[in-house]
Amino acid sequence: MAEDQTQHKGLTMTVLATPDMANFAGNVHGGAALDLLDQVAYACASRYSGCYVITISVDQVTFLQRIHVGELITFIASVNYTGVTSLEVGVRVIAENIRERHLRHVMTCYFTMVTVNEDGTPTKVPTITVQTPDEKRRWAAAALRRELQKEIEQRSLEIRQNPESLAGERELSPPTAPTVGGDAPPDQPQHKSLIMTVLATPDTVSFSGNVSAGWVLDLLDQVAYACASRYSGYYVLTVSVDHVVFMQRIRVGELVTFHASVNYTGHTSMEVGIRVVAENIRERTSRHVMTCYFTMVAVGEHGKPNPVPPLVVETATEQRRWAAAKLRREFRKEIDRRMLEIRQNPELAAGAEEEEGGTT
Repeated sequence: MAEDQTQHKGLTMTVLATPDMANFAGNVHGGAALDLLDQVAYACASRYSGCYVITISVDQVTFLQRIHVGELITFIASVNYTGVTSLEVGVRVIAENIRERHLRHVMTCYFTMVTVNEDGTPTKVPTITVQTPDEKRRWAAAALRRELQKEIEQRSLEIRQNPESLAGERELSPPTAPTVGGDAPPDQPQHKSLIMTVLATPDTVSFSGNVSAGWVLDLLDQVAYACASRYSGYYVLTVSVDHVVFMQRIRVGELVTFHASVNYTGHTSMEVGIRVVAENIRERTSRHVMTCYFTMVAVGEHGKPNPVPPLVVETATEQRRWAAAKLRREFRKEIDRRMLEIRQNPELAAGAEEEEGGTT
């Protein structure tokens, strides 16, 4: 491996959180943060590999703290793992209050990228040379996350398709209407779902020629916000985004339709599921490109969590979505715990399995 390539394993980027990034609650919009994260992951992976890259998946993202307008946002990225054509990029995000000179860790997340040549075909990525103890720990953790990703995708599919078979002794039935807190307003059932369609214009393209994943992530967050806010009648904040898999690329010129629904409500939180369909206008063909889930929290005027109207579940489809969402709530806690264990102590999480990166 060339000497300068070794120096390109890491990347640090800093931006100022400007007012155009703000949501209606006055903090940095979750979609703006996701878009920036994808740009940083792209830059880190592309500079390391010397190739164009595309985003294949994003691990579960949890917004630990809000980012405020006027703060400096620093993204500390590193290539942790390389496969044949893929690589994992980890990104740690720090928010800095400029006036108080106070730093806060607001999130850590992981992107899986694939290197492609000029015609979009996957191409071999240079094998990473693991040298320092930190690099060895990151390699081992990334190898464990690769295995966890497969489990997450399999279990998520099972939960979505047949939640009742996974229930065991758990009660997955939704509350019956009327629920505690009284009947839902007459128009609430009409506000459980939302459909938004946009045209993928040339300004959304990435360097690989397809629509940028960051643009899609930003729109997903906007759709989740609109659906949850209209349902609850309050401003909302993005708390977490489940593991996102980009099953197919979206092309410039296609119509992109987001089918969103509120699947579950807690005391102050809601799960919003979004199915994304890309339509080739000329050929009149449609493709399902991804499905993902956002957890949103309703907030009042002073930014504190606010109770949301209990979801009135009526149809068989809504009952299935409720049951699946309840299982996902439990699964998220398990994923958070296992991801933390992997990040902090990959050797312990691995058990007897031995994982090593490329040799120095």
